Amino acid sequence: MKPFKLLGLAIVAACALIASEASTAGAISLDALPGTIANPVLFKFENTTAEKVDFESVGGHLIACGAVKGSGELHEGLGAIEFKFTGCLEPSIGIKCTGLGNAEGEIAFKAEQVYLRHLLSTEGKPLEVSMLVRMGVVHFSCAIVLFILEGCATSMDLLTEPKGAGILGKLRESFFANYLQEKGVPKPLSIDTIGSTGMEECTLFVKEGEKAVERAALLAPLKLSKFTQNGFAVTVLVDLLLP
Repeated sequence: MKPFKLLGLAIVAACALIASEASTAGAISLDALPGTIANPVLFKFENTTAEKVDFESVGGHLIACGAVKGSGELHEGLGAIEFKFTGCLEPSIGIKCTGLGNAEGEIAFKAEQVYLRHLLSTEGKPLEVSMLVRMGVVHFSCAIVLFILEGCATSMDLLTEPKGAGILGKLRESFFANYLQEKGVPKPLSIDTIGSTGMEECTLFVKEGEKAVERAALLAPLKLSKFTQNGFAVTVLVDLLLP
């Protein structure tokens, strides 16, 4: 199991420029009349149907959750997001895992930094938009074993449908973010810095009790929807703006 009716009249949230050809010097923008810190674009998200939500370390340690949902905000490609994972357990022995101050089997936390960014392919050409989340430090326990999760997770391309096209230049009422892994190694590891002046690694880490820190990954395809601003429904347009 991995990882909306809208109020009022629809408002089109459009960017000032639409890139006809992507550039490594471009910046990701999401505006909504005007999409400022004071008036951000709000959204809801949940895991897609019949998909799983897992945290997995390189060493193969797995925390499995039944579902994830939450909410967030974006303004000019930046923002914050709140996660709530439910039905979480260590599946090899069936012990429930619980975040600090959360109900049994739930892990909830807020990530203060969320970005829309773009990735570079091996050919040096930009791909579509990804959603990077800086987790901060997340504490949870499975019985008496304490886990610490921290670092950064980035999705692959944001898509119009679970296996659809990229979202650049397309008016959308919802889109999909796929967080992927291969045996605890997130794909991709590198992402453009803000301003596209270079590349940085986006890596998630987990520490189990007194054991060494391991690289970890989030496996959760998410559907983002219910975009609103000032209480009105918003159709968003995400673009790569040229300098």
